[in-house]
Amino acid sequence: MKRLLAMLGAFCGGSAMVMQSRVNGELGSRIDSGIVAALISFVGGLIILVIAAALSRRTHRGIRSAIAAFRSGDIP
Repeated sequence: MKRLLAMLGAFCGGSAMVMQSRVNGELGSRIDSGIVAALISFVGGLIILVIAAALSRRTHRGIRSAIAAFRSGDIP
């Protein structure tokens, strides 16, 4: 079952990469700038990741743990 889920995840990830390149190419041609299209894509993805991380309890625990480790000197 784990292998099937891993294969499904790999398939979905690969499909998303193909779709993203197509969307980025179309955006670049419509606004006449590949660099601006890449910037828009990057910023959009970054915003989604920041929102996902902000909503994750696991991320909150990790940040608290990292801060405690910095304060105690465990992480230089």
